[in-house]
Amino acid sequence: MIFRSALVCAALFAAAAVAQDGDTPLDVPPPLPTSPTSLGAPHFCSHYPQEAKDAHEEGRADLTFLVTENGETADIKVSHSTGSKALDEEAISCASKWRYRPAMQNGKPVAMRWSASAQWFLGDATSMPDTVPAKPAGPQTCSRPSDIPITPGTKTALALEIEEDGHVSMVYLEKSSGNSALDALAGKCAKTWHFQPATKDGAPTFSTLHVALPWG
Repeated sequence: MIFRSALVCAALFAAAAVAQDGDTPLDVPPPLPTSPTSLGAPHFCSHYPQEAKDAHEEGRADLTFLVTENGETADIKVSHSTGSKALDEEAISCASKWRYRPAMQNGKPVAMRWSASAQWFLGDATSMPDTVPAKPAGPQTCSRPSDIPITPGTKTALALEIEEDGHVSMVYLEKSSGNSALDALAGKCAKTWHFQPATKDGAPTFSTLHVALPWG
């Protein structure tokens, strides 16, 4: 019997308008936040409710919750039900015990909406769904402004949340290029990319993809 939970990392990315030298405001993205990082015991749900086992219930509970500035989870909701009340309730109880290093933006901890999945299977690993990763459906390039200097090998590493229709819904920064302006541009650019979505048992499914964007 295998109890497994796959964490799905995500962080919101938005654009903001700022003025430059008193001229017309420009659409310049703010610095990308870093993502919360799990702390302590691995974030998975090891307790399989007896009620669900007796009823041979399986499934995936998708959760959304707030990771506070203190690294605690709050306002936990089920965004996609397993179809089992017992498994959904156990997923919420499990996630309430998770702890994180909070997200950081501009050097300060910030509260951030986060998501995770708890998946239960009764049986061995051969009964688990077959998942195929997302694939690019177009170019994955970004233009660098000529006034931003770089050194050879400069990259921005991102994690992307890819929805079932292949669009990028969320972006977070995994490793900085060392230049906050380039990192912000990378996030804004990545939001325009499109993918062939991941599939699970032949059907499109949500996924997270890690990419490194080279600047030169």
